[in-house]
Amino acid sequence: MARKSRKFSAAVILLAFSLGFSVFAQAGSDAQEASSKQDVKQESKKDSSKKKKSKKKDDDSPKKARPEDSWQMLSWVEDDPDAVLKYEVVIEEEVGGGYRPAVTLQTEDNTTRMQITPLLEPGYYRFKVITYDLISRPAKVSEWKRFRVYAAHQPEIRDVSSRVSHSSTIYLEEYNDGVFTIEGHELFMPDKNNTSLEFTDYYLVPEGKDVEDGGIVPEILEGGKKNRSVTLKFDIKDLDTGDYHVVAKDASGLYTELGSKNELSVRYKKPFDLDVSAGYTCPIVLVDNTFKEFMGSQVWPISAVAKVTFMPFKHNWGYLGIGVTGSYTRMFYDEGNYTVDGNMITAHGLLVYQFPIRFRVKGTNQRRHAFTVELHGGAGIAYFMDYQYHFPHGIDTPKLNSTDISAIAGLSFQTYVTSRIYVEAGIDGFMAFVPDMKGIYLLPQVSAGFQF
Repeated sequence: MARKSRKFSAAVILLAFSLGFSVFAQAGSDAQEASSKQDVKQESKKDSSKKKKSKKKDDDSPKKARPEDSWQMLSWVEDDPDAVLKYEVVIEEEVGGGYRPAVTLQTEDNTTRMQITPLLEPGYYRFKVITYDLISRPAKVSEWKRFRVYAAHQPEIRDVSSRVSHSSTIYLEEYNDGVFTIEGHELFMPDKNNTSLEFTDYYLVPEGKDVEDGGIVPEILEGGKKNRSVTLKFDIKDLDTGDYHVVAKDASGLYTELGSKNELSVRYKKPFDLDVSAGYTCPIVLVDNTFKEFMGSQVWPISAVAKVTFMPFKHNWGYLGIGVTGSYTRMFYDEGNYTVDGNMITAHGLLVYQFPIRFRVKGTNQRRHAFTVELHGGAGIAYFMDYQYHFPHGIDTPKLNSTDISAIAGLSFQTYVTSRIYVEAGIDGFMAFVPDMKGIYLLPQVSAGFQF
């Protein structure tokens, strides 16, 4: 007699094997047995109850099926149901290498599905199906099929804590090895060898997802005494920011309810980053020769650049946000008989992606933010301002101005000197859509910045 659960006295579940034979003539090989078991497990999942938190209860919604509704359910396939009056199911229990009669059941019609009543105790069994024809005579007998009845326990989780932080909340800025201690009741080890009559599966379900959809499967490190605790290990790279629930699911299909006691939260200490930087750039004109022809150069070193980024969406795969960047360039050319000067000003709105790189500080659980790789792109304007020729004797041409739409894209690399101060190096490329002047400009740049 298997040990009874405190909440379910003598409750058991059956994983029976679906029969797929032409009027019950199928060999009972181990491979076929394993295949049948998988089919029934999937069927059981569809009938399991779905318990999760809900902010609003809908009294009119249909009630979910309970896991026990599908316990000890037998089913088989009949090729000629119109020739069948009823079925008889003979079940025997495996005892000491042999078998002894357990129960014999009959269907009321030619249905090929029935639930065993009363429920069998946990153990190993076999069954065969006898087909009765329309004049109530035994017509065909299937081969024996072996199955297993699992013990049913209601798992309970009372606490989830990280081995490093001793809390159910972890911060991605900090080092964490992904090991968690789960405390509660009826927390068995998984059935690795497919031989146990009682076991528990564990996984991590994101907030808002259904338990039946599954989740992140951990590595099982060890079980505790009297099945009151278990140690799990998750890959931290799989844990994005958000709330999760650690779910323990019994062999019977019973699982822990979703609540605060089995909740796991993944956060950043800083909900957003605001980066401000300013520095030097040197525009280089590519493709178009207008500046070369009229101002004698394609490189303009008297320049400055500034950028502001706001990163409110922080995930383990990187940060997403918005930003603005602008540059100023002073242009001057002395031909000898005359001079030419002007100013180029750019301003662009950006969509920004950042990937921070952190290293663990030796001897602590802290992770130092060492580098950030950034990709950005956007659109804006290029303003060519006050371009003018100056001739001797105070003769000047009228000033030329042009405001044009432009697009920009770039890559930068930030190195953090302290937790807030960084040095940034990168290169942007932008194109100003100026009639008759399709220039592409490169802006290599070096800046210093501060993160708020």
